[in-house]
Amino acid sequence: MRNLFISFIFVFCNLLNATQTNLNEKELIYACLDSDKEACLRLIDEELPSIDECNEERSCILIAHIYMNASLHEYAIPYLKKSCYANVIEACFESALNYEILENYTQAYNTYKQSCDKGFMPSCYNLAMLYVNGLGVKADIKKANRIFFEACANDEEQSCYNLAISYKEGIGLKADRLKAKEFFKKACDLGMDLGCKEYKIINAADFSITIKDHLKQQE
Repeated sequence: MRNLFISFIFVFCNLLNATQTNLNEKELIYACLDSDKEACLRLIDEELPSIDECNEERSCILIAHIYMNASLHEYAIPYLKKSCYANVIEACFESALNYEILENYTQAYNTYKQSCDKGFMPSCYNLAMLYVNGLGVKADIKKANRIFFEACANDEEQSCYNLAISYKEGIGLKADRLKAKEFFKKACDLGMDLGCKEYKIINAADFSITIKDHLKQQE
């Protein structure tokens, strides 16, 4: 999930190349975005723009990622919230993700729900997982399955996979191997290798055979 902002990173790099930012600062930013924590801390020590100074669609998100890569998640959240309030929906997701990392599950729940309600499916998946694990909300696997179903209908692959598992194991709904097969296949079609593996296994079974027929075959 953390890679959702990769397109923003390319934008930031292009912006840096187009400005008079000194070479050392550019190198630090590139290194920080490549997960060099020490580079991130050096940038922070040199003082980053304030929340009031950053641009909601670009620099606020860049600064948030600098703090995140420095493991200073509490400082990233205000920058992401500014972008979230400006309807940069991915920023809402990452704000919730930082709340979850900080184990502030109530705020994570509220923020995931906000962006899920606006149609951002990765937030819907994470929201469902809060229901699965009872974090920030009472555990409710049936509610989680309903959210997985909605997100899967909108091509969120992990939700398709989790829904397939629920059907396969009868978790929160009636076990149904054919439904499980259907959702494993969709997860596979969306590019999830584990979904493909499970689909191949379940597709190899003959669900039409009865127990009586099976016993006859063993005689």
